[in-house]
Formats: sequence, C-alpha cells, structure tokens
Amino acid sequence: MPPAGPHSGLPGPGGSGRHRGSVNPCGFCRLSRGIAAGTATIEQVSLGVIDDRRAGEFRRQVLGYVQRPPRYEGDDCIVLEPPAGEPGVPIAMDVSKSPAEDFPRIHFDLDAEADRLVVLSAQHVDWRHCPRNPLLGERPYVVLADPEDNRFCVEGQRVG
Repeated sequence: MPPAGPHSGLPGPGGSGRHRGSVNPCGFCRLSRGIAAGTATIEQVSLGVIDDRRAGEFRRQVLGYVQRPPRYEGDDCIVLEPPAGEPGVPIAMDVSKSPAEDFPRIHFDLDAEADRLVVLSAQHVDWRHCPRNPLLGERPYVVLADPEDNRFCVEGQRVG
C-alpha cells in the first residue's frame, strides 16, 4: 500500500482524502515501479498554482509541451506533456490557494534563453545566492519567477 500523502486518499499525516482508492482524476502523485526492485520513476510533477490556465499557457510556451487531452467527460485538469517521442515529465497545474514561496523547497532548473522567458512574462528575481562570477567551467544562471511567482533557475544567458 502506498504511503499517505496530500493526494493519496489515505488517512495519516498529510492524507487529505483528495483521491479515494485508485480514483485519481487529475493524475496527481502517479508513481510507477522502476526497473530495479524498490525504485520508482517520476511519472508527473504537480505544480501548485492559483490560475491553472495562465500557468499552463506560460509553461506550454516555455517548454513546448502540449496539453493532455481530457481522459473522460468533464476532465478539466490541465496537464502538460512533452510532444510525442520527446523526453520530459508531464506537469500538472494543481490549483492551490497557497502563495508561492520566496525560498521554495523544490524548483525547476531549465536550460533555456532567459531573455525569451522574460518576453513570455517571467520576472527577474534578485537572488542572493546567484553567483556573480561563476567558476571556470560552470554555466551562469539566473533566477526567474513565472506569472504565479513560482521561482525557477535558468542556465545560459543572463537577463540584462
């Protein structure tokens, strides 16, 4: 039996009962057994957002992902997936009333052109931990925030 968690539908610490048993309408918290016994693979990442449509459109443009078609009548969950045959993990826009964290416990690291993401409405974050002068061989990076204020790192060209 899987451990209790915020989307597990199981009682216990963090278990909200959101998904009951095997019913998991938005596909959150999907894990599958990996090749080696006792391992798991990440099947999907769920991102807490306030406006799922705005957040989904931003990520669709940034990543080149496509929206997963509805799986059943009334399925309005926004889940973005890599185009067929492309690598990547699907990202679900999980509606949340919690504000974005100034120092998130988890974030995305992207290999992209930061200037292009700013044009798409990302905002530069003055991050005190960003190296001003990266070490030889290290790629420079910047910290940006999406329209929902979720922070993420971008390697490559610095935002001017």
